[in-house]
Amino acid sequence: MNLISSLNLLKGIQMAKEETQNTATFSGIFALIIWSLGACLIRGLERLPLLQIFTIAWSLGFLTTVWHLQRQGRWHILQSIPWHAWLVGISMLVINHAAYVNSYRFAPTEQVDLINYLWPVLVLLFTGFLPGERFSPWHLASALFGFSGIYILLYPELKNGGINFDYIEGYLCAIFACICWALYVLYSRFLKASVPSELLGLCCAPSAFFAYCGHISFEETLSPNTQEIVIFMIYGTLSSGAGYWLWDNGIKQGHFKLLNVLSYFTPILSVTWLLSFQLIQASSTLFLAYTIVVAASLSTLLVEKWQKKQVRKTIALGVEN
Repeated sequence: MNLISSLNLLKGIQMAKEETQNTATFSGIFALIIWSLGACLIRGLERLPLLQIFTIAWSLGFLTTVWHLQRQGRWHILQSIPWHAWLVGISMLVINHAAYVNSYRFAPTEQVDLINYLWPVLVLLFTGFLPGERFSPWHLASALFGFSGIYILLYPELKNGGINFDYIEGYLCAIFACICWALYVLYSRFLKASVPSELLGLCCAPSAFFAYCGHISFEETLSPNTQEIVIFMIYGTLSSGAGYWLWDNGIKQGHFKLLNVLSYFTPILSVTWLLSFQLIQASSTLFLAYTIVVAASLSTLLVEKWQKKQVRKTIALGVEN
């Protein structure tokens, strides 16, 4: 009887663990879906002044994070966040979002959206230059493969007389936003013990204050319509707030490998949303370019796995000798 009770208890624990893991995985998938809507949401708010968008969205993001911390009883994390994490978080939030949103205002949506999704390739490329890491030709090959997707998307313009310099500001903003996010990912990766997932949500408060000061000084306030209010609720509470800790919960308690692979297909989901809302025109060049960038991002996984395998071989040889 005791043995049966023990087996039932173990079975119950295993089922509860699987249920928790599945729930966490779905939360990570939901975060990816919300982030894939980023381009559509930004396009839906393009009527409004830039700093007004940030003021409202970041305020909602901060309030959502406060609700989460209160619900989870995680206020103690504030004590472990170093000052440089606050500085990097606020700086990244302001600079990255400013560049990201402006990129859609100054260049075609499908082009800047694709440029923004090069960040996984840049993460791998930058990792090769960090202390303790080894740069290999595969880093460069993956990066060049990813950038070839951008070239293919821009090829019709290049063929007809070169890059349209009316869009150059949008391209530069997209590249800068991509680089900023890649650098922040590396920063969070190597200081993950002191950089909780709620950091960016908490940084929304000072960032919203700075945006509000700039807005009342340099911009005219416009009243958002019903559609824009709905977009703000999604962009502010989910994309700028809950998305960060939903994703963090997913990769920590869910199926990490599954989420990691799915994250590299986000560009395909993003372009699908854009086509569904008729914000861009479908073309064979568009699909080829996005497919190449996704393939380049996936190749980063293969490079990382190959490097880890080589390290294990080296260690094993050292032990044998």
